[in-house]
Amino acid sequence: MLPIICGCISAIMSGDAMAKPPKMTTLSPDEPMRPALERMYRAGLDGLPVIEDGRMVGVLTRQGVGRFVAKARTAMPEPPRPARRFGR
Repeated sequence: MLPIICGCISAIMSGDAMAKPPKMTTLSPDEPMRPALERMYRAGLDGLPVIEDGRMVGVLTRQGVGRFVAKARTAMPEPPRPARRFGR
């Protein structure tokens, strides 16, 4: 199936498949994560460009957020366990 798709895809331009306004939206680097993800979800997109001073400085993707959260969780120290009391 891939060769069929590749043959068809070579005739398609990127602009034909990209998200277009009003669906497309952008983020700023200092935008809180929750509203950014909500905007991405509402737009039905898997990623949004991050714009600073009129220049694209990155892309926030659902997959990238998942990796970031997983990495952050593994880097967090285990919470201390309460001391066990014996004989009570």
